[in-house]
Amino acid sequence: MSVTSKLSLDTLPESRYFAGMKKKIIRIIGVPMDLGQSRRGVDMGPSALRYAGLAARLRKLGYQVEDAGNLEVPVRDTLPEEGGLAFLPSVVHTSMLAYEHGRKAIAENSIPLFIGGDHSIAVGTVGGVTHDSPSGLLWIDAHGDFNTPQSSPSGNIHGMPLANSLGLGPPELTHIFDFAPKVAAEPSARSAIVMLPMSDPAAAVRHLAEGGVVADARPGHVRLSPFFYNVQDDHVTALERLATHRGH
Repeated sequence: MSVTSKLSLDTLPESRYFAGMKKKIIRIIGVPMDLGQSRRGVDMGPSALRYAGLAARLRKLGYQVEDAGNLEVPVRDTLPEEGGLAFLPSVVHTSMLAYEHGRKAIAENSIPLFIGGDHSIAVGTVGGVTHDSPSGLLWIDAHGDFNTPQSSPSGNIHGMPLANSLGLGPPELTHIFDFAPKVAAEPSARSAIVMLPMSDPAAAVRHLAEGGVVADARPGHVRLSPFFYNVQDDHVTALERLATHRGH
């Protein structure tokens, strides 16, 4: 005899935290940008998520939802070669728009839900949320996105937004609206990376150990716990070494 249990968001017990969130309106903000990297098509992310029924699914879970539409993002094919980090001025311009919309949503007691496809949008979305009150940051991604221009093999900005949010990298990205870092190093407002996929976790862990960073290997992943590196310098070392190891 076997018993099969299906766990979904609809069957999870609701905590007081989520009950409180449902009193707020989730504001969907699209950022259709593809300027932070060379792969085309990621600007269609907001359309794809809307087409998949994002708003309807959130309402089904009991949330109030409003869709603020898309930010106006420069079209890549109309931009000149801008030198240095590719399309940097346009990425900064879009980040400032996202930043302003995030701050406005927070000020109006709404929950901003940014949707896109280019990781570079986080340069603005994170700061917009954290500007007026400290927040923690949980970064769930296949990559650390913790490169700087000095450590990045590609020079793509979409591999840098977490580093930028912690105050590392070009000042144009780290000091949007003269506020840096977007995520502070204090324990109450710390960032954490969770379960980075790796083709060879054991080799990655050895690579980290050579730099004095503690991590543990799991099937197909490396786990970096914030309890292992509680100061910003260790955080930087860990993710820069992983970026070098992966060549991202």
